[in-house]
Amino acid sequence: MTNYEGAKAYTMTPAEELYSAVVTTGLSNTTYEKGNDRLARSSL
Repeated sequence: MTNYEGAKAYTMTPAEELYSAVVTTGLSNTTYEKGNDRLARSSL
């Protein structure tokens, strides 16, 4: 697989794509809470 520039690119497995989507969504800001606040709370 190549990227937009034509260089070699890494292809994620379906499991890696799911993990990436969950982690990215879980750490994004929401109306009531910032992702960093959620991360700090879960890292206790």
